[in-house]
Amino acid sequence: MERQNTDVLIVEAGPTGLLAALELMKRGISCIIIEKKEQRSQFSKALGLHARTLETLELMGIAHHFLERGYPVTGSRLHFGIGKPNQVDFSQLDTLFPYVLVLPQYETEEILESCVEELGGKVERGSELIDLTIHSNETRAIINQHGQEKQINAKYVFACDGAHSKVRETLAIPFIGNKENMVFFLADVKIKNFNSQGYMNVMMSNRGMLFLLPFKNEYTRVIAIDFEKQKREHVSELPLHEIQDSVNHIAPGITLEEPIWLSQFGTSHRLVPNYRHKNVFFIGDSAHIHNPAGGQGMNLGLQDVMNLTWKLELVVKGYSKDSILDTYHEERHFIASQVISATSKMMNLVTKRGFVIKRARRLLGKSATSVESVKRFAATRLTGLKFNYRHSKQAINHYEKALQKQALQAGDRVPNVYLFTGQESQVSLYSIVSKCSFTCFVYATHSEDEKVVQAKKLSNYIKKHFYKQVQTYFVLKNGAPAVEEALSVLIDVRNELQRKCGLMEDSIIVLRQDGVVAFHQVNTDLEQFVEKLKFWIHPGS
Repeated sequence: MERQNTDVLIVEAGPTGLLAALELMKRGISCIIIEKKEQRSQFSKALGLHARTLETLELMGIAHHFLERGYPVTGSRLHFGIGKPNQVDFSQLDTLFPYVLVLPQYETEEILESCVEELGGKVERGSELIDLTIHSNETRAIINQHGQEKQINAKYVFACDGAHSKVRETLAIPFIGNKENMVFFLADVKIKNFNSQGYMNVMMSNRGMLFLLPFKNEYTRVIAIDFEKQKREHVSELPLHEIQDSVNHIAPGITLEEPIWLSQFGTSHRLVPNYRHKNVFFIGDSAHIHNPAGGQGMNLGLQDVMNLTWKLELVVKGYSKDSILDTYHEERHFIASQVISATSKMMNLVTKRGFVIKRARRLLGKSATSVESVKRFAATRLTGLKFNYRHSKQAINHYEKALQKQALQAGDRVPNVYLFTGQESQVSLYSIVSKCSFTCFVYATHSEDEKVVQAKKLSNYIKKHFYKQVQTYFVLKNGAPAVEEALSVLIDVRNELQRKCGLMEDSIIVLRQDGVVAFHQVNTDLEQFVEKLKFWIHPGS
């Protein structure tokens, strides 16, 4: 039997598997990615990349590939059958990507696979996982590749194999949750007698709910929940006249034609108890599934990848303890549980029956979505900008009470801002953060000898003990930096770091490579700084 050795075996080449392969290869970690299908699916499947996902792709240096091929939807319109629709606007969100980028999943996969191939990687198609065993320091997988069995020995396994995960099944990992007993109709079609005006549109009536999202070549994704067609045997085939009948009752006047994909499906909400099982990690739909409300599924999976891969590099290269890999579960499992809870509640609200319930739902929805604070909350939640890791043990332990109320704390997402370097007109925070596992910013309103001495002391210590994985910058609010070349200096000319991140005089903020705050302290105390950083990385490496 043929045998192969690798650092990471990636099971299945959907969006999460391909992105994982790309990130590992960029980080110099060997990987093998297997896929049982001989070719990529040409169905559109997941259509939207949300703002936080695009920020993640920007940190990875590949967002431009997706922006070149997708188009932005800057808001959604909610039709309750009473007066004009309410509009939720994304354009005011504090991000470089204040929209949902509409792009069919097959194009997302095509982009990612092309990037993998550019780095010399290849998806091993026609390769199906047969068995998986975990030993003391490696995993052993048996693969059926075009009828021939081979063994792959890997230090780690990434289970990116979806809701019906073979990895999860082989290891007898429970997938906890329930069916929602709802039938969804899906159609990718052209539509007549309705102008979406480039928005996502959601329509609700006593008969059900209709979701319309224009995506490519004049086609629109249509998802319908018809309350009168729920108690039926589930079959994947869906004739056009069936969904047209539902549309006629939910939003009369809209005509569907020229379908390229018709399907119907049921939904469940399920979650693995732990994203990590020894040296096997569950990513994307193998770890969490839920109903399609809000289009969160693929986005969660892509963000899972970024959370895990930079940590794995630190462990594989000996910079960090294996225990930091446990934070993958701790940080991401909670986020998925929040999404599952929110989408389940949304579906329960939508599908409640009875005249009083229906009328109350319409009136409540109409009034609630006309309140700006509610719409802002909904937009940040939908786009992923609302989520953070403050719930994790590390973030709780590193919470800084002395910071201002609006200051970023450990576990918070970092917005992208622009800084002046003296050599370039401006540089983005993300371009700085993406280059190193951790980036330390020492903040001062202006340059003084004492402050420069403190910043240099910290910078020199980091170079000596953490040099390979931590980069330090002295950030000034304004003024010409009167410091030696040995200390990298940035100017916060727009006052964005202070305003958006809450940096104070003499404060230090350390950012992770995934655009998250590692910790934020109000002083330049070296002992305190080192103790916090040691959670993530060994001194002396």
